[in-house]
Amino acid sequence: MNKKEGPANSTPRFIKNIIDRSERSELMEMFIIGALVHYAEAITSMTRKEIDESMAFGAEWHDCATEVLKKIDVRFPGRGKPTKDDVMH
Repeated sequence: MNKKEGPANSTPRFIKNIIDRSERSELMEMFIIGALVHYAEAITSMTRKEIDESMAFGAEWHDCATEVLKKIDVRFPGRGKPTKDDVMH
């Protein structure tokens, strides 16, 4: 077992398997990143207090979403919010 991948039932391995076993692995990778961005942006559109009042551990979810967006912005500099044209082309 690769230490970075973890046990066979770990979440990182599960995500890796989704990508690796997809007929469209590069597109699947971008789809997963896009889903992370979409969800993280939805959470960070609320204040930490608003999200904390609406769900358990909301402030922590907000912190995680902020961290995801920061890391994606480092990995994909100049990333803007996708438009309908980005999705359709």
